[in-house]
Amino acid sequence: MAAVIAFLFLSSYARKETVTSYLTPAAGTVHVFQPRLGAISAVQVTQGQTVTEEQLMFTVAVDQITTEGKDVDATILVTLENQKQSITRQIAAQMSMQAERVRVAKNSSLLAPNCCPRDWFPR
Repeated sequence: MAAVIAFLFLSSYARKETVTSYLTPAAGTVHVFQPRLGAISAVQVTQGQTVTEEQLMFTVAVDQITTEGKDVDATILVTLENQKQSITRQIAAQMSMQAERVRVAKNSSLLAPNCCPRDWFPR
């Protein structure tokens, strides 16, 4: 029993904590938020170093790989770029069709000015 009490008072242990939202330094509280889960791959600061707002402190690896071995982020970027190009083409086609409708409507109203009211056609 005496050995257990002596061990408790004389021994030390390494303290390990998991931080999810807050780091509490000696001079205040720093809010740390991660948009995605990942692992710290590099530490950009040293113990006791003063840091400034927006200064890079850690590099977090968030690599995700598809079943085909491709990077998920790169795949998403390619998909979004393809969607953007498709929408841009659709907008251009719609604008071209609208311009053609206006041109045809103006030509029709010039050829037969009394066939229908003028407010039927955009100007």
